[in-house]
Formats: sequence, C-alpha cells, structure tokens
Amino acid sequence: MIVAKWLSVLEHVTNKHEGFEYPEFPRCQHGPIAEREWLSPDSMAFIQLEKIMTVKLLLKDVGKLSRGVQTSSLESFHSVILKFIPKHTAFSYTGMQARNALAVMHWNANAGRLQAQAKSGRLRYSVDYPKAKKGDPSVKIMKTPTSYEYAHKLVDGLMKAIQEDREQLRELPNPRPPVGPLCDEYERKPKEEVIAALRTHARFAY
Repeated sequence: MIVAKWLSVLEHVTNKHEGFEYPEFPRCQHGPIAEREWLSPDSMAFIQLEKIMTVKLLLKDVGKLSRGVQTSSLESFHSVILKFIPKHTAFSYTGMQARNALAVMHWNANAGRLQAQAKSGRLRYSVDYPKAKKGDPSVKIMKTPTSYEYAHKLVDGLMKAIQEDREQLRELPNPRPPVGPLCDEYERKPKEEVIAALRTHARFAY
C-alpha cells in the first residue's frame, strides 16, 4: 500500500487521479482540486521526477516506512539511557544493570507528562529559531516538570530494608553473573600465524 501510494504521485502530478494500475491504491483520496498547471508525461521535468521516485533502493526503503508509529519516542528513550550510562565512562556489569534499570524507571515515570499550562489555563509553548531553518521558527510543546518521585521511593525502600535486615541485603545473590567479552568466545590463533597471513596478503595485494 505504501509503495502504491508513493508511485501514485506520478499519476497525480499529470492530473490523473483514478484508474491507477496499483490494485492496492487505484485512485487518489483527495477531494476536488482547483485548476492548476500539471506536468506532461513527456516533459523533461516528469521524466527526471520518475527516475528519482522509481529507484529500486528507494522503493525498498519506502516499503519499510512506518504506518503511523514514529521513532522519536524511541530516540528520546535512548537519550535518557545515555544520561544514566554515558559512553565515555566504563561501568561494571552490575553497575550497567542498575543504571539501565534506573533509566527505565525514569522514562516510565516521565514519558506521559502532560503539556504545561500557565496560571490562566493557557497551554504553554516555546518558540526557537534554529540556524538550520534560516529564520523560520520552530514551535515546541512545553511539558510539566520532570518527576523524580521514583527515586524517593527507591531510597525509602532501601532504608526500610536496611533497618529490617541489613545482613540479608549483603547476602542477596547477583541475579545474573557477569558476561565476559564477546571475543573470548572465539579461538585465538598463534601470533606467528596471524603475522604470516598478513605478510602473504600484503605480498599479493601489491
């Protein structure tokens, strides 16, 4: 359906709005259109447009487009993870587990924040002028403040557990043993053999 809609643009720009050869999308879905100039199927502009829109790799990508669900929310979640687990810092396996769990709790507690309102009840927006838009404004929805209530609950739960049974906390097992480097799964060749293979490759390459 998505590919058929994409290719139907080539019919639309020539003022043909029904009887398409695509059974999934045989006609345009818009209403009446005011009179305007259309492209001729024999014009150079149409030929160039058709070349661009029918590239096989492009059509393959178009077929994989989302049908309404965008990835902006997922990208925001990844951004939250990077705040808890920055790539420039090395953490232990247990530390990574704990920080991942904190990132998920932070996301779950704040993903559904509502739009902020002024005292008058008017919805709040912010307007920026990014350099990439060359003077065009960019409007963003301002949301309610970030909540850290989950952190307070964690601390309260930890303090309660310490007061009730401190020794039991020390004896809690790691839920999952640390995972070693992926390269340890493969057999390592002798150093001399690797160097000899490199020299052989270089000799044939040049």
